[in-house]
Amino acid sequence: MCPFFHDRSRCSITHNCSQFIVSEVPCNLALKHYGSWFLGVMTFCFGIATLGSAFVTTKGELIATRVFLGLAEGGAVVSLPLLSCRLLGLILCYSQD
Repeated sequence: MCPFFHDRSRCSITHNCSQFIVSEVPCNLALKHYGSWFLGVMTFCFGIATLGSAFVTTKGELIATRVFLGLAEGGAVVSLPLLSCRLLGLILCYSQD
C-alpha cells in the first residue's frame, strides 16, 4: 500500500499525487469532449471531497478522501488553464466591427 505507514501526512500526499497524475490525461480528453460543463462538475467534486476530509477519523478514511481529492484535483486544476486559454483566445480574437 503505502511505504510510509508511520506518517499519515506522507501517506496521504503519496495517494493524492498518484491519483492526480493518473487522472490528468483522461480529464483533459473529457474536457475536450464535454467542454466547460466538465470543469464545473470537477470543481463541485473537488469541493465535496474537501468537505469530506473535514470528517476524517481513521487512516483508511484519510486515504479514501485523498484519493478522491486527487482525482477531482486532476480534473479541475489541469482543465482550468486549458479552458482559460481557449476563452482568452476568443476574447483576443473578438472584433467589434
